[in-house]
Amino acid sequence: MKRFWFLVVGLLLVSYAVYFHDPATFFTRSDQMLYLTYDGLFREIFSVGILSLFLLILGLMPAPAALESHPPRCAPIWGMGFLLVLLSLIGLILYANPHGMFPWKFAKISPTISTFVPTAARTDKIALYNNLDFSPEVLILGSSRALTIPSARILENTGYRTFNMSVNGGGPLDFLTFGRFTLSKDEPPTVLIVELVYPSLKVPENPMPVSMLPYLETDKGLETADKIFHDVVSLQSISDTVYQFTYGLLSKRPPNMTYIADGTGIRVELTEKQYRSELERITKNVNQASKCAALDALAMGQLESLIELAAQKQVAVLFYRSPLNADYLDMAESDHPDFIRCEALFNTYMSDLLASHPNVFFRDLTYYETVGALRWDGYYDVHHLKPLAAQLVVDALTPDIQKAMEWAIDGNR
Repeated sequence: MKRFWFLVVGLLLVSYAVYFHDPATFFTRSDQMLYLTYDGLFREIFSVGILSLFLLILGLMPAPAALESHPPRCAPIWGMGFLLVLLSLIGLILYANPHGMFPWKFAKISPTISTFVPTAARTDKIALYNNLDFSPEVLILGSSRALTIPSARILENTGYRTFNMSVNGGGPLDFLTFGRFTLSKDEPPTVLIVELVYPSLKVPENPMPVSMLPYLETDKGLETADKIFHDVVSLQSISDTVYQFTYGLLSKRPPNMTYIADGTGIRVELTEKQYRSELERITKNVNQASKCAALDALAMGQLESLIELAAQKQVAVLFYRSPLNADYLDMAESDHPDFIRCEALFNTYMSDLLASHPNVFFRDLTYYETVGALRWDGYYDVHHLKPLAAQLVVDALTPDIQKAMEWAIDGNR
C-alpha cells in the first residue's frame, strides 16, 4: 500500500507535466519570431526551465526504501505539497492573466504580449468598447489587416461614429461572437464593416476570453471552457508569466501595436530591410493558405449567422477584401490554378449572398492598385496597411458605407 501511494503521487506529477505541457514542443522552433527578435526562443527557454525544475523535484522524491522507514506520512506529505504548489501556481496565473483570458489586469505586464497572444488582443478590444463614451454607428470587424483602418477617417468622411474591433487572426468566429456582443447592446451599431482575409474564408480559430462565453454556441463555449481550464493549470502559463514579467525588464523594444480609444491600431514602423525580410517570409505561408478546393463550411455558416442576426436588428453588413501589396503579387503565385479556382468560388459565394440578403454589401479591393502600388510606402509588410494606405481604403469604402447606412435607416422607418 505504501509503495502504491508513492506510485500514485509520482504518476500524478508526471502526467500533469506531460498532459498540460507537451514535451515535443521543446524540440520545435517557435513560428512567432516577430520582427527579427527572439521572442519565441525566449519563451521556449523559460518553458524548458520550468518543466526541468518540476522534474527535478520529482527526481528528489524519496526512494521506496525511505518510504519503508516513514510509512504513515511520506506519501501524504508529498501529495499535500504537490497540491499546495499547484494551487499557488494557479493563483499566480490568475493574478498575472498572462494570456488575457480574463477581463482583469492586476499585474502590469508589457503590452507587447498582444503581438503573440491573440486572446489578450481580444480582451483589450472588448475593454475599449465597454469604455466608449459614445455608441458607435459603424463597427469594423476584421483581422490584423484591418487593425489600422482609422475610425476617425470614417467619421470625417461620413459623419458616423466608428469603433475598430479588428483583432489579430480575426475570422468568422470572432465576427459572429463580437456581432452578438455588440448587437445585444441598447444602442447597437447600424453598419458592420467586415474584412475577409482568405478567399477560402477559413481562418484558424483563436481562444476567446471568458467574457465572451455567453455569446458562443454551446460547442464553442465548451471548447473555450476547456482552453480556460488548461490555461490556469498549465506549465505553459507559468512559463509565460515568468517570461512576460522578465520581458518588461530586459526588452526595451516598444510595443508592436497599441490601440487608441476608438480601437484604431498604431503600429511600429519597420525598416525597409525588415520589410523585405517579412515580405519574403510571409509570402511563402500566405500564398499557400490562399489556395483551396472548397470554401470552409463552418466559416460560411458563421458568416451567414452573423448576416441573419444583423437582418433581425435591421443592421447592414458590408464585406470587403483588403488590397494586396504589389510586391506580394510580384512574388506570389497568383496565377496558380488552385488560387484562381478558390477566387472563383469566393466570388460566386459573395454573389449569392448579395442576391439572397438585402442587408449585405460587398466591395472587393483585392487588386485595388491605388493602394497596392504604394508597396513599401503603403505597407508594413505583405498585407498590413500603413496610415496613408488605410485612409485610402476608407475613402474607397465610403460610398458603400453610405449605401449600407441608407438601407439600414430606410428599413427602420
